[in-house]
Amino acid sequence: MEMFRNMEVVLMLCFGLICAAALVVQPRGDGEAARAQAGLDGAQVPVVIVTGKRLSPAQKASLDR
Repeated sequence: MEMFRNMEVVLMLCFGLICAAALVVQPRGDGEAARAQAGLDGAQVPVVIVTGKRLSPAQKASLDR
């Protein structure tokens, strides 16, 4: 019954334990090995830039037809 009164503390403690376990289990390696594991072995990641503009009322009207 005492645990239910302090449920917020118990949940935060569990969250902290999960985060600590994730940091401990994570393999430590050099940056190149981590990139190779992620599939970025020397290949550049393409950057996509999307630009747009609002349609004028005349353009909106032409789409309704």
